[in-house]
Amino acid sequence: MSPGLAIPLLWLAPLWAATPKSSKSQSSATGVYSIRLNELEAGKCQVEVKEETKLAWQLDKCVGTTDDFYFVSDNGGRFWVIHAFPEKPASTKPESEAWLSVVVAVLYDQQGKALKRIRAREVIPAEARHRVRQLDKHFVWLKGVGGIPGQMPRVNDHNEVELEPVDSRPVHLKF
Repeated sequence: MSPGLAIPLLWLAPLWAATPKSSKSQSSATGVYSIRLNELEAGKCQVEVKEETKLAWQLDKCVGTTDDFYFVSDNGGRFWVIHAFPEKPASTKPESEAWLSVVVAVLYDQQGKALKRIRAREVIPAEARHRVRQLDKHFVWLKGVGGIPGQMPRVNDHNEVELEPVDSRPVHLKF
């Protein structure tokens, strides 16, 4: 590449880095509503809920990341955020189990009010905790995520979020 082309490309790099990102869009059990998070820029997000093809409502708030899973209820009024790669709290002890206190799922209403929080210790049984993948600053606790075999989190026909923590039974989260 000639030096004359490198300068314009360097100028464009911040523009490419600032391109909005979105989470995977997920439909409600009936398929009427869908939800996704749009990360417009660092620290500025928008949760978008559509009724079929039109915008039903939006929330201008970062309630997760584009790596998380978002699920909307059949009536479009509530949504779950499932943190796929939660951040571990800083710990000074080696082999700390401080990650068990981390919130891994949150139920929100349309205004962004947290209605329910689920911590790792509530959904990962003691006998399965050794199967949780401990990364440097995060951990992976769900089947179907981060190379762990199994089904990814999903909404079922009973209007519940169904997810499978590593090495344990499915968990059902009601809206």
